[in-house]
Amino acid sequence: TELMFQVANVNAMLTPNFRTVLRARRRLDHPALPRDHAPMLLARNRNFRLFFSAAGITNLGDGISALAFPWLASLITRDPFLIGLVAAAHRLPWLLFSLPAGVITDRMDRKTLILRADIFRMALTFGVVGLILSAPQMPLADGAAQASTMIMILSAAVFLHGCAEVFRDNAAQPALPQLVDKPDLENAN
Repeated sequence: TELMFQVANVNAMLTPNFRTVLRARRRLDHPALPRDHAPMLLARNRNFRLFFSAAGITNLGDGISALAFPWLASLITRDPFLIGLVAAAHRLPWLLFSLPAGVITDRMDRKTLILRADIFRMALTFGVVGLILSAPQMPLADGAAQASTMIMILSAAVFLHGCAEVFRDNAAQPALPQLVDKPDLENAN
């Protein structure tokens, strides 16, 4: 009878639910840590930690660029229309491309798309720095041809930067369920 009891316990432990729990525990970096605490999720899941850090840095850069580009335009010219043009160029891609970008990102490798978009944005930012370093003393005279040219170049760079931001953000949103287990998804969000 004792042998039958042990066999029954082994069979109960090997039910599909128990097997799922065993597989989930094997996937964790540190199974001793509690699953219900978000900072602990950062400690035990390396991929989520890297993604979280990259997302934080990217969001900080997005916020800085949303302020810096119009501010830079105000250093080039005092014309409010041209300054507003730069600010609008940064947000216009969200209006135009957010839905098509979602379709495109679903059909491409997200990791590659995120990496390429971030490299493209970095190159554009360095291009804007080069534009400013090549300019004469700021602010340029209102109505000057050079001021209008610089604002148009800046607006084009800002628009392309915004396009890359749309694609990057659309690719990053659905990546989270691939990084964390389903029980951790709520804390990861």
